Amino acid sequence: GVLIVELGRQDGKTGKIGKEIHGFGFGAQMHVLTIALSYAFRTGRTLVMRQADNWWYTDARDCPSRSFECYFRPVGACSESAVLEGVSGEVPMLSAATEGERVVYTDCRLDNFLNLRANRVFVPSEVQHRGLLWWRAQLASYLLTPTDAISALVSSEKLRLGWVGEADGGVTGVHVRHGDKKTESSVVPMENYLAAALQIARGRSEAGPSPRQGLHALYISTDDEEALDAAKIWATN
Repeated sequence: GVLIVELGRQDGKTGKIGKEIHGFGFGAQMHVLTIALSYAFRTGRTLVMRQADNWWYTDARDCPSRSFECYFRPVGACSESAVLEGVSGEVPMLSAATEGERVVYTDCRLDNFLNLRANRVFVPSEVQHRGLLWWRAQLASYLLTPTDAISALVSSEKLRLGWVGEADGGVTGVHVRHGDKKTESSVVPMENYLAAALQIARGRSEAGPSPRQGLHALYISTDDEEALDAAKIWATN
């Protein structure tokens, strides 16, 4: 069988976070996508991404298809168009009632069929000793393999920033959620992020010698200017 995954609404709407059907954050979407791959593995299905999607993390100017595979390598050799050649009528959405269908599709909503507990916690018996986190991490690593073009772009940016080696342990990344996250929960103070980043950096230094010993960079991803200002003050103290 085949499981087709879509990341964006097909009616072209985008809306605002919290109101958009597929308008969840990237992490939440990848959470569901890893469950989809895990489900496909467990049920013997082939996972296929929509070729023409409406993923809101894309820009039609450099990604006309608005699909996952603009930025990440194809999940497999099978394409949606090849699958649909032998299908007549609408493809049903995955549910308890449609599990027996040969071809089904799913979206990335947090309340869909994939998010049933049995699907969320599945780990193959051969690797159960490694745990759920390990299993889902392997799936995420496989799914999020960037295309050659994106890899080249990242390498170029790292070179510009002076991040030469993958194993130098000289960079700690921090994603500060001070935007839409405040609509879901209380905001974590910037001091907490910085304290955790420092703990990670110290742990790396203690793990072994680094080619760039003594030089450590903190990469902060945020839309909060005050968080950046706080980080700059913290770094000078």
